[in-house]
Amino acid sequence: MPTAVSRGLPSEDAGSVLPVNSKNWQNRANAEVVNLHDRAPVWLNNVAGTNVITAQASITIPEYRKGMSFYFEPINNNTGAMTINIDACGAVAIVTAAGNALANADLRAGRLYTLVYNGTAMVVSGSNVGEDAESGTPLLLVDAYRDDNVDVTSNADLHEELVESYTFTTYEDNVEVYISIAIPLVVFTTSMSGVNKNGACRCYLDGDAYNFFPSGAKQWNGLAIANAGQWVKDYLVPVDTMVNSPKIRHVIPSAGVHTIRVHIAGSTTDTVVSLHGRRRFQVEQVKAAKGDPGAEGMTGASALTIVRTMAISNIDIATGLENGDTVNGVLLATGDRVLLAAQTASAENGIYVVQASGAATRHPDFATYDSNIGPLFSVRDGTVNKGTLWYSTSNVGGTIGTTALAFARFNAPVTSVNGRAGAVIVPEFNENEIINGNFDIWQRATSQTSSGYGSADRWNCINSGSTKNASQSAFIPGQTDVPGGPRYFLRTAVTSVAAAGNFAAMSQPMAGVEMRSGRKVTVTFWAKADAARQLAYELTQFFGTGGSPSAQVNGIGAAKVSLTTAWQKFQAVIDVPSIVGKTLGTAGNDFLGLYFWFDAGSNFNARTSSLGQQSGTFDIAHVSVMPGDWSQVDDPFPFRSWEAEERLCLPFCEIKAVRTENGSRHIQLVRKRGTPTVSVSVGSSGNVTRDGFELTHTAAADCTVTATAEM
Repeated sequence: MPTAVSRGLPSEDAGSVLPVNSKNWQNRANAEVVNLHDRAPVWLNNVAGTNVITAQASITIPEYRKGMSFYFEPINNNTGAMTINIDACGAVAIVTAAGNALANADLRAGRLYTLVYNGTAMVVSGSNVGEDAESGTPLLLVDAYRDDNVDVTSNADLHEELVESYTFTTYEDNVEVYISIAIPLVVFTTSMSGVNKNGACRCYLDGDAYNFFPSGAKQWNGLAIANAGQWVKDYLVPVDTMVNSPKIRHVIPSAGVHTIRVHIAGSTTDTVVSLHGRRRFQVEQVKAAKGDPGAEGMTGASALTIVRTMAISNIDIATGLENGDTVNGVLLATGDRVLLAAQTASAENGIYVVQASGAATRHPDFATYDSNIGPLFSVRDGTVNKGTLWYSTSNVGGTIGTTALAFARFNAPVTSVNGRAGAVIVPEFNENEIINGNFDIWQRATSQTSSGYGSADRWNCINSGSTKNASQSAFIPGQTDVPGGPRYFLRTAVTSVAAAGNFAAMSQPMAGVEMRSGRKVTVTFWAKADAARQLAYELTQFFGTGGSPSAQVNGIGAAKVSLTTAWQKFQAVIDVPSIVGKTLGTAGNDFLGLYFWFDAGSNFNARTSSLGQQSGTFDIAHVSVMPGDWSQVDDPFPFRSWEAEERLCLPFCEIKAVRTENGSRHIQLVRKRGTPTVSVSVGSSGNVTRDGFELTHTAAADCTVTATAEM
């Protein structure tokens, strides 16, 4: 079993195992804990009222932000529609997952509920909201909340050990459940070895034994349902992450008692995994509504509704959704649910029911405008968008059939940590292959005239012969021309100099040429210029250096677009060629690249659709490259916080201030993509690795470190 170390992250009381000998480390540890708050539900205290609720968050919030979640215990049964005002941020409605106002006694005093802010209202779930056995509301099987802190140390390399478990019972076979897990984690090491270590937390459903491997590692044999972890190196320097598995659907094949198990594992015996407070475990059994066969999931009262398919173009509702019709490659049958999200008249969008003959009708659970706001819709089948989740981006208050109703895809992929063998899988809810697509991060400078990396992180602003000035420009707060509320865009002022080989462009290499090989990607961006001008874009496949790599493939999806002085959206679905038969270089610097061309001599005609040469000022914003066909989505750019964006930039470029000393000291770096080039403002660097270097100087002084490993 794991060995208990202390009551939590040792910012105040570490015990004998975690000696705190640095105030700086203590501050960093405390900062990590505070950072976890932004990604975990917050408990509401001092709850007052029956239908008009006031409450205080356990950690004060300055304003409501979309995606915020709260744990809430009413002090009275409600008697009708409800509002809540948290920390005096303003009263907002509490609604069901279908977006409807609450009815009498939907919420019960003393029971635990979760509130999630969707941008306009608090959506409530948990503790059998409404308790109507015929409503399609999920039946709550587990609702466990843990506010204690548990530190555990791996007692053998990569040996998983049980930390805590939760049981629930199903009474029939093939029961569908939603499992939601949220566990804030901090990983650190108690050793000074300087070796990278990994600490992980994994959650399993059922299972009966450990699997043992020749390497000596052991792993539980249950169904892995959630996990997260982090690499660490510095002695007692914590790194935070989060097990976050929101409403993942599972089928429990047999009736009986089932167990959710929480395990930890470390790559070394001195790796500590700290499970922090505000851990939440919830299991809800899916219940079909009365009169609903349940084959396609719950009705509109639920948080998730499964539709048979979705249309990817305009459908004639009068004749196009009849028994035997084909939509998105699916042969329809009477009673099938179909999501329409691409109607020419967007007020027609919504969930429809296929008829034996004649015009389709809206599903009764989604026959009002507001009932479409809040739920997720899972597409069960189709040539396009099979297995994806969709939600309405519209605001409540419209009129069905009159007010435009928009839908967008919900993103939830998984990626490996650092791409390393043995690394855990971490859900990131983001598929954008472009880093810093909103131009939030500018470590080097806010402008550049030189060719290369010099301003916005990850963007290579290049030119030859022609000159340019690439600079940070700010949006007017509250503007609506470019969606998503970006703060900055990249402006490039070009002075063209005529010559066949002259050009001005910007690009981003996306690591790994195998990325999306033989598949579609959707390139989306917003652009404008100082006058009517043209801009070209393309994808390229670069196979790296070292050895005998294949030649670069240019002009993939190359096209020109016409710019005006107003922001416009541009989007293209591009088929990326397969790399079968290609040879990669040995240096590991191959990539799939996105290029924007502003000025191009005739040598680049094939790459730019003969853009030609021009002077002018060009503005680029909100850039995304998404896997698959996203042409039916108004804005496929998925949200990523500033902090997350910065973390993605740091493996390529890291600039930070340090303090030298008389002699040498080790400077820790965020692990770089490759061995970085390091420059220091004072002293000298040596023994450079992907993880750090030795800084040598003759006295104590302030020093700026720049470590780059761009492609």
